[in-house]
Amino acid sequence: MADIVCTGARSAAVADRLAEGGVAVEHVPMVAAAVERAREAAGVVLAVDAGEASVVERVREAVPERPVVVVAASVDAAVASAAVAANVTALVSIDDDVVAVVEDAVDSMDGEVVPVVESDDGVVSVDAGPGPDVGRDLVESGATASGDWRGLVVDRLFESSPDRLVVVGADGTVVRANDRAREAFEISIGETSTGDVDVYDTDGEFVPPEARPWARVFRTGEASYGHQLRIDPDVGEPAWFVVDVVPLGDGPDAAFASFRDVTDDERARERREQLEHERERLEYVNRLLRHNLLNSLNVAHARTNLLEGHVDDEVEGHLETASSRLDEMIDFVETMRSLMHILVEDDNDSDPISLERVLDAEVAKLREAYDVDVHAEVPSIAVAADELLPEVFENLLLNAVQHNDADQSAVFVDVDVDESAGVATVSVADNGPGVDPSMREELFEKGEKGFDSPGTGFGLYLVRETVDAYGGDVELVDDDHTGATFAVTLPLADGRVD
Repeated sequence: MADIVCTGARSAAVADRLAEGGVAVEHVPMVAAAVERAREAAGVVLAVDAGEASVVERVREAVPERPVVVVAASVDAAVASAAVAANVTALVSIDDDVVAVVEDAVDSMDGEVVPVVESDDGVVSVDAGPGPDVGRDLVESGATASGDWRGLVVDRLFESSPDRLVVVGADGTVVRANDRAREAFEISIGETSTGDVDVYDTDGEFVPPEARPWARVFRTGEASYGHQLRIDPDVGEPAWFVVDVVPLGDGPDAAFASFRDVTDDERARERREQLEHERERLEYVNRLLRHNLLNSLNVAHARTNLLEGHVDDEVEGHLETASSRLDEMIDFVETMRSLMHILVEDDNDSDPISLERVLDAEVAKLREAYDVDVHAEVPSIAVAADELLPEVFENLLLNAVQHNDADQSAVFVDVDVDESAGVATVSVADNGPGVDPSMREELFEKGEKGFDSPGTGFGLYLVRETVDAYGGDVELVDDDHTGATFAVTLPLADGRVD
């Protein structure tokens, strides 16, 4: 007989194997050239990799009258579907007995061409006669009906599917199930199907056996898709599945059910709903802080200020204490309000903010409040931030002074711009004692006051959370300064500063 033409990916290895098995084979690596040669050959052996399903149809259309054997590196769903659609002579894995399959495919032709059918729209296809009933193959546990390669494909896809696959008979027993289904539902062939497990819908309502999709298919004879159900086995954790069920045979005789595990998706949805509820509660607390508590504190503070100089000496100390405590409470509420803003906002919209204006204003406030030498060089650039940026540098500048034990406190502010990386790094350093090594790892955690600070413990935590929201970074770095140096990296802004 004429040579078999072997082509496609990995075809060299397949051709060598055929030659070693005594098959007269011609290796033609390029598919287009192989197709031309195949018209005069006894048949085509097409070697394909995963993801090359489209070439199967092209080769079959080009040589509709010759046997076409597809040798797949992996018999996946795409290759199998293409092989079925093209009605090739055989489909095997590269690990199978390729020589025997090719010989059988050619010998079965007995020198005859395969009948060709042309449809009304001019599409040419191969008429290989009645093929096996794939639905029947599914029902026949582990069988490859009629010895046809399609039965083998069904077996492999059935067992390799990531979904839980079950074939249920009309009497409710399991006719076939892949390993994943047997493990997940604790079922065995010939036993009652998943009627023995508890099933719940998305509202948490129990679904009785007669109302379950696989039972409904037998009553209606129609396919049923997209049911999201929670299945609780006797042993193990409950899991969520999307269930599709199709009838098989007349009656129907059986039903094929696919269970796709969406447990992670469902947990993610529940978590999103929980987070949304928590966010709404935080928004409510934030409104209370902004409009109620803070306003009342400001009114009380203003009234105590009015009393200064108008009270007896014996109560003046109490008034000063009350005024001081009110200042602390206002500062604390302002801090909590800023923290709430970060936690509540889903998308922290950034605007171009003048870094020079922010730092100049904060440095001026620091000089006004403390006897401190400040050395600051700030370029005129814009960073992507929002109205909380001043509080970032207020916290860092106050830390540089409040935790400084030098005879004359000094603060150093430097800015390094890296336009290629699109960031600016602001360094705030001091000449104080620095940070104790034991505190470095937890310095930015909430509740860590550090340096024996009398503050709320949210300062550096607030700095980190705010800068993180901008897509930036803050860290304690080592440099030439004697005290602590904090480096804040911020993204440069694209737009102009208003």
